Parts: sequence; C-alpha cells; structure tokens
Amino acid sequence: MICYTALGDSITAGLNATSYSLAYPSLIVQGAKKRGKEAALRVVAHNGWTSGALVAALPYALDAVRRSTTVTIWIGGNDLLKAAIAIVGQGRPVKAAVAGLLTSYGHNLEQIVSTIGRHSSARVVLCTQYNPFPNSPVALEAVGALNSVTEQAAKRLHTELAPVHSWIEGNQPTLIEGYRTGRIEDALQLFRRPIHPNNAGHAVIARHLSSYIR
Repeated sequence: MICYTALGDSITAGLNATSYSLAYPSLIVQGAKKRGKEAALRVVAHNGWTSGALVAALPYALDAVRRSTTVTIWIGGNDLLKAAIAIVGQGRPVKAAVAGLLTSYGHNLEQIVSTIGRHSSARVVLCTQYNPFPNSPVALEAVGALNSVTEQAAKRLHTELAPVHSWIEGNQPTLIEGYRTGRIEDALQLFRRPIHPNNAGHAVIARHLSSYIR
C-alpha cells in the first residue's frame, strides 16, 4: 500500500488550484488508485510556511510520518520571498540578502529529514523550487542558490531529489496562476502574487512526481 505524506507550504496545500482534488498531492494518489493500487494521502502544509515553520510543525505530524512509505518535502519558497522583498524593496544585493537564509534553510532541511528518519523508513524526496520570475536575473540567481542547497542536502542526507524546476522551466506563463511580467517586482503585490501553479501546473507536477511515490 502507498502511504504518501506531502510536506510543504501553500503550493503543496493546493493554493490557486480550483479545488483540493486538483492539487498535485491529490492527483498523485488519484492516479495511483486508477492504476489499481491502494493509496492514502496526508498533507502537512500551510500557506506562508517557511522551512523553519515546517520544522516546528513536524512533531505534530509524526503519526502520519510513521505510516508513510514516501514523504516529499517541498519548502523554501517563502524563505526566498522574504529575501526577494529585501532585494527589491530595500535594494540589498542578492548575495547579502540570501546568504543567511540559505544557511538556515539547509539546517532546517537537515532537521526535517533527520526527524523523519528517526520515526520512519519512508523514502524521502526533496523537491527543488521552480522560478516564477524567469525574466528577473536576481530571481534566477536566488532560486538557483536555493536549489543548489537542496541538491547538496539530498546528496548529503541520502534522499531522492525531484527536479521540479526543470518540469516548469520555460512554461511559466501557462503553468503559473496569474502570471504577468515574469519579473520579481510582481511578488511585491499583496494579493494574487503570481507564484502558485494553476490546475495545469499541478497536473504537470503530479505527472512527474508520481514516479517518486512508492
């Protein structure tokens, strides 16, 4: 039986999908059931969560973790959003704005993976972050730096790595809800930030990520 636990932030929670059933975790489990497999889903995700928030929430989700056969971890977008606000709103250099968050992000990933490992034999999959602002060099640099930390963590912690960024790259206008200019300034809007996948984006993610869920 597949017991899939999806850890993350608003993307994993399905924000901007038109219904929860069209968010990528649900689509993955629906697909497994259509193939005749028994499958169960637990989503531990919330809008606005950073990697530190997920560390704090994980102890309350250990029952789900213990029963899991696969756990995916997709976090870090909100860590990066804070840096983006500092870069654009305060004019801070990219390296200065992201240096501290990259260190804490890597540490938080290690805590999350270690906690899962102490309580479960589940396969753990770290997900990279796609870039919703492909027309901004600062976003390219910042997202690339975040993904580099994720990739290094996967190697160091012996987890699987799902290159989500490569599944979305080049198709942001059709896969991201509310996509406008593709520039990081769009992230400064208080409402309808063009960051989350639309239904088509969730479908693409589910199609690729399903191969990691066992």
